[in-house]
Amino acid sequence: MLRALTSTALVVVLSGALTGCGDDDEPTTGSDDPGIADTAAVTEDFCVALTGVAEAYGAASADDLTEEDVVAIKAAVTQLVEVGVPEDTSDEAQEGFVLVTSEVLELPDDATIEELEAAGEDFSGADEEKADAFDDYVDQTCDDASGEDE
Repeated sequence: MLRALTSTALVVVLSGALTGCGDDDEPTTGSDDPGIADTAAVTEDFCVALTGVAEAYGAASADDLTEEDVVAIKAAVTQLVEVGVPEDTSDEAQEGFVLVTSEVLELPDDATIEELEAAGEDFSGADEEKADAFDDYVDQTCDDASGEDE
């Protein structure tokens, strides 16, 4: 995900604080794939959660990344996974979402900035296409979250 997150999504997922993204009932996954909610995530909630990830990355210091920074980033990514992807997300982009978020969540809490930035760099072939599809979906859907206008 960091590949996608370090691109627009990371700058998205990667630039206010993460506010409540819905009611107290957190969506659950209906499959073994994290991030694919039983009920479709509302696009606005998805983009707000994605902005929360961007803010967590933005708050982290590249020069002095702390365990607290990594934990905050992983917490924001966990929130994004709990929100899930909107119903209009293609299967390929959904799979890319799972790949990208899993890469970040699997990092140790004491990960270095290099490890954080390298997450997802080893995607190749079909996995790279899926991560790119997710990145493209984010670009098209959450342009405000990236701080860029289309």
